[in-house]
Amino acid sequence: MPTSPPIPASCRRSWWFIRWLHNFAPTGGGGGTAEAAYTNFMQGDCWATLELARVARAAEGVEPLEEPLRSTYEGAAAACLAAFHGRADLWGLAGRRHDRVTVSGLDCWDRSVYAILHQLVTAHRADPDATFAVAKGTASACPQLAEWTFPRQGPRTGGYSIEIRGRNLPMTLELLWNYDRVVTAKRAGPGRPMKVVVPAARSDDHDVTIKIANAPRDRGVAPVIALVRTLVWASASVVLGDPRRHWDVRRDL
Repeated sequence: MPTSPPIPASCRRSWWFIRWLHNFAPTGGGGGTAEAAYTNFMQGDCWATLELARVARAAEGVEPLEEPLRSTYEGAAAACLAAFHGRADLWGLAGRRHDRVTVSGLDCWDRSVYAILHQLVTAHRADPDATFAVAKGTASACPQLAEWTFPRQGPRTGGYSIEIRGRNLPMTLELLWNYDRVVTAKRAGPGRPMKVVVPAARSDDHDVTIKIANAPRDRGVAPVIALVRTLVWASASVVLGDPRRHWDVRRDL
C-alpha cells in the first residue's frame, strides 16, 4: 500500500475544503446502477451510494456494478461518510478500495468521482486528524453540449450534417440519438467545428432527444426536435452532456 511522507507537526490538524457544483435534476426514467450511484454521490447521499455499490446480485432492476466502478463508488462513498458523517471506521475501507481502482477503466465522469476518493484518502493519510468541509467548486472538465446549428428543414431520410457546439468537446464524440441509436460526431481537425450526420428517421420517431453516450441524463434545452411530415427540423433540442458534477480539493493549513 502506498505511504505518504510525514508532514511537520505544525501542519497537522489542517482543513481540507471539498468543492462541488450545484446538484442537477435527472430527467426521465430508467438509467443503470452506475448512473444512480453517480447521481446519489454528487447529491451528497453517500449512504445510498454505498448501498448501490454493495449490490451483489441483480434484483428489482438493480444490477451489480463491475470493477473498477464498484471499488470507485464504494470507496468514494466510504470516504465521504468518514470525512463528513463521523464514520471514521470507514477510512480503512476507503483506502483499500482506492488502491484497487484501475483508473484507465473509468470514463471522464467516473474519474471525477475517483478524484474525490483519491483526494480524500490522500489527505487523510497525510494527516489523520484533518478536518474536512464543503466549499463551492468549479466547472467540470467533461464534455458538455450547448447547442446545435441546423437547417430550417431537412428530409426524414437524413444524410446531412449539423454542427455541435459545447465545452470540452474532443475530436470524436459518441452521441445517443433517441437513447438507442449511436451516432458519432467528429471534427475535421483541431479547432474545427464538430459535426454529426443526421440518421434517417424511423416510422415511430416523432420527437428526438440527443445526449452524450455514457453521460447521465440532465435537463433538456427546449424546444424538442420534432419530426413533422417530411421535415426533420421543426425545432431543436439538446440534452446537456455534462450533468455529472465533480468535486475537487483545495487545502488551507
